[in-house]
Amino acid sequence: MFTGTKGDSKRRRIIVREAGHDVIQREVDAVKHWIMSGKQLHSMRDSVLHSRPFNSRLWGCIAPCEIQGSPIVEVVKDFLEKHQAHVRTDEWFGSTVMLPYFTWNNDKLTHDSLFCMDWQDSLPFPTERNGIEFAGQPSLSWYGGNEELAMKMHRGEWLCSSSPYRCRGSSSWRRG
Repeated sequence: MFTGTKGDSKRRRIIVREAGHDVIQREVDAVKHWIMSGKQLHSMRDSVLHSRPFNSRLWGCIAPCEIQGSPIVEVVKDFLEKHQAHVRTDEWFGSTVMLPYFTWNNDKLTHDSLFCMDWQDSLPFPTERNGIEFAGQPSLSWYGGNEELAMKMHRGEWLCSSSPYRCRGSSSWRRG
């Protein structure tokens, strides 16, 4: 849970991230942009792996973030109790619960560096990519501490993926 401000009123926010992934400055800047927008919901797509309309590993909402009258914390708890946690539970929850909520809610801000042409309601990230970093990238520990493997995976993901012009915050950026 994160407490941010918009104007004079304090608002609590729920920010969801994949465990074991780094939080980089680009992501912090995007969250600040969301907070300043005053929008209820926020999501990010910043990788070739983030091609779904809703990325279950990079999103947030102003608390209590109610879905059909229930706070999101209770919705998650009920979902996990009903379906048991297993690999890719986050994706299943994202596609069955959060995607419909995001789709029908117009009070959202989505940052997108690659798929903005597919999902028209998205905006470019407020800051340019720093080298091969991307929002939601796995940390070194994700790769068992193998720095060479981590760099290989990150480089491999971005070698061929320059952003469409519409997904860039500036015409001088190569990647959104």
